[in-house]
Amino acid sequence: MSRSLTDRYLQRLRLRLAVLYAVAMAVALGILVYVVVRVDADLRWSDMNEALLSKAQETAGSVVFTDDGSIVIDRFVNDTNLTEGWPQAWLFERSGDEVYALAGPVEDWYDADLDSYAEAVLFNESTYMSWVGDISPESEVYARGVAILDPGNDQPRVAAIAVTESGSFYADHDRLADRVRIAAAFLVGAAAWAGYWMAGRGTRATGEALAQQERLLSDAAHELRTPVAKIRAVADSGLAGDESAEDALGRVARLGEDAGQMVDDMLFLARLDADREELNKEPLRLDQLVEELAGRFEGVEVSAVATVVEGDPGLLRRAISNLIRNAINHGGGDVKVTVYPSTVIVTDNGDGIDPAVAAHVFERFHTGPTSGGHGLGLPIVKWITETHDGTITLENRPEGGAIATLTLPG
Repeated sequence: MSRSLTDRYLQRLRLRLAVLYAVAMAVALGILVYVVVRVDADLRWSDMNEALLSKAQETAGSVVFTDDGSIVIDRFVNDTNLTEGWPQAWLFERSGDEVYALAGPVEDWYDADLDSYAEAVLFNESTYMSWVGDISPESEVYARGVAILDPGNDQPRVAAIAVTESGSFYADHDRLADRVRIAAAFLVGAAAWAGYWMAGRGTRATGEALAQQERLLSDAAHELRTPVAKIRAVADSGLAGDESAEDALGRVARLGEDAGQMVDDMLFLARLDADREELNKEPLRLDQLVEELAGRFEGVEVSAVATVVEGDPGLLRRAISNLIRNAINHGGGDVKVTVYPSTVIVTDNGDGIDPAVAAHVFERFHTGPTSGGHGLGLPIVKWITETHDGTITLENRPEGGAIATLTLPG
């Protein structure tokens, strides 16, 4: 069975909401991933900078100047942590306008261009961490130096330089970035599913209301065909001379009144479905209301005692009118209404309730094969009664006919 227009619309709406939710989550997580990856990279960069500075300062501390200005590097040479440790350590000396290596590690692991960096440290006093070479596309060589001043003239004389490769600090960075991206992708997928589920929950009530409206319109269009067809048939009969114009117009008027009542009931149900029908309770004389309504119908007998209830006059008037009209349509014109405290009873002497529809008399558009009604009056009665916290029953009488009992709170 093909889905209704409402179902397709709600499904598209649900998908749109899910996509929007997923896109919003993707943007938020994308920003978060960027921040996390960037912060992690900055922290690793800072760790590498601090490690190089610490090693450069330790290396500088191993240099000693004698009274005659000579440089003694015995402590450096004899300290295996400096000559074999990591990061690697170097000493460069300035002599005039030249710079040359004074001491270095036992084994040069990086083979970096340190002469230029040493010149920057000694001549420009540039002690920032700087790139000095590459090991691989994934790892670069960085150095950081400390200038050691000559006690005789306070000019930079020796550069203590620490060297390391970035790969040792960034080894886990790419793995972390990949894991964060995978987690973000999973969360976006979960957000899409959650958005789809929440959109379904959020549109369910709307969907039910729209589906109910759609069913109402569909049923109304179907049900209106009968009175319209009858009106046209009577009009054609009158025009053809099969019956007098007076009789034809009278039948058209009655059929038009029935059709008007049906349209009025459908509009009322539409307001109910849209929650636009409000309940305005006030004290009212139930017996007087019933007597007023019964006076509008021919052949309705009323037996009432004074009774006051809290209710909405307009809604109760519609409910009781529907009960009386239903009894007239099915009771052959012999209808009696009884009112006693908080209760209205409507009886007729017709054929009673058709067993085929007995369980569905308060459902919309459910009518028996011999019913002349449109199946909306009793559902309206049920809604109005329940809104007043009352009860409504409709059953067959043992002696024939049907009895409807509407009870309101005392």
